Amino acid sequence: MCAEAMKKSNLLFLLLFYLLQVTMVLTDSNEGPERDSSADSGSLNLCISVVKTSGFNTIPEYIQKNTLNDVTIFHYDSDMDSKMPCPDWINSTAARREWNYMQFQTDRISYHITQGFESAVQQFNRTGSLADRNIYQARGCCVLYPNGTSASSLTHTFNGKDFIGFDFDRKTFVAPVHEAVVYKHQRETRSSLFNVLHFFGTQCVQNIQLFKTAPAILERKGQKSRIVYSRAEQMIKKSIYSTVQAKRL
Repeated sequence: MCAEAMKKSNLLFLLLFYLLQVTMVLTDSNEGPERDSSADSGSLNLCISVVKTSGFNTIPEYIQKNTLNDVTIFHYDSDMDSKMPCPDWINSTAARREWNYMQFQTDRISYHITQGFESAVQQFNRTGSLADRNIYQARGCCVLYPNGTSASSLTHTFNGKDFIGFDFDRKTFVAPVHEAVVYKHQRETRSSLFNVLHFFGTQCVQNIQLFKTAPAILERKGQKSRIVYSRAEQMIKKSIYSTVQAKRL
């Protein structure tokens, strides 16, 4: 009974943790170092947030959100039959080209996130600290300031703890834990480093310029908005409720 209660408690903790993280990914947030008060300062902040999980049967294994000042521009998850089509408000050839590139880039991001997830699972399993249910997150952002300068950040976490990051000053990946060293070496190929630096140094800012005219971005100026929970979040909330009820019984 104690073991079963502990298992349910661990599941509840992971689901609550996942809900918190996905809420940060999928909904409006006024906190977080990447946001940097962009909506209030006139800066524009583009973020790609990804969550990959294992052991959860009621939620997508992979979720990606691209947001501009916390407003969703692009969404994809592993339960979707296809990637998000180009919206009607994108009517220029350049913007459509960027949208198509963003769809293509989703596959590349998914590959690297899966690579990091599998490496983390393998390495933490060797140290005997692997959970039955695991959550891998990645968040990459670039902010364009009113004076034309920009800054970028890229971090990966595994089960809520820092796993790997990118030092843009030194132009290299950083592994804060021993278990991340293998993945760090995998990402330090010339092509991988080039792709990271090119996207966050050039492509990300170009995307900001193209997508800042999205209706949701324009409507949000001067007011606070909130995105409705996605179906993934609704499933998570139901799972948490069921777990709590079962634990009470």
